[in-house]
Amino acid sequence: MWISFLLYGTCLSIFIWLIQHKNINILIRFILFSLLLSLVSFFYFLFSNRFLGPESWYNTSPYIEIIYFALMILGMSARYITNAIEVRREKNKKLKNKKNNPKIALEFDWYEFSYPFFFSIITFGMLLKQIETEVLTISNVVISFQNGFFWQTVLKKEIK
Repeated sequence: MWISFLLYGTCLSIFIWLIQHKNINILIRFILFSLLLSLVSFFYFLFSNRFLGPESWYNTSPYIEIIYFALMILGMSARYITNAIEVRREKNKKLKNKKNNPKIALEFDWYEFSYPFFFSIITFGMLLKQIETEVLTISNVVISFQNGFFWQTVLKKEIK
């Protein structure tokens, strides 16, 4: 019991330290906040009594929905990165005939990256409509990621 208090106290101290130090780059602060949130979630599941009983914790609500939503968001992020790679590949092909053959870096735009997240609730509603079972299966995990990856197609299909 005292270990959980110690770990939560350490996480709270790091959180307060991150808030006070505004001179740290915003991207680094965001990554540290994300890692801290993941660590707190891990400690919560590690030290709670959610593992007792016949049913697995990940097959109960709201955890199953959180897993589906996270996988859908991961699919949306993967789609943005693959699009950036495809754009980079096309630019490199155009510059391949040049003498010095410069390599183009991936272009990352936070606004374009966050654009699919505005539609995530709509896409998530359609995902829950597709998934009829309340058990976490491999096919449901793949469908969750796939709905995120092809969010534009899913959204256009639902609007028609």
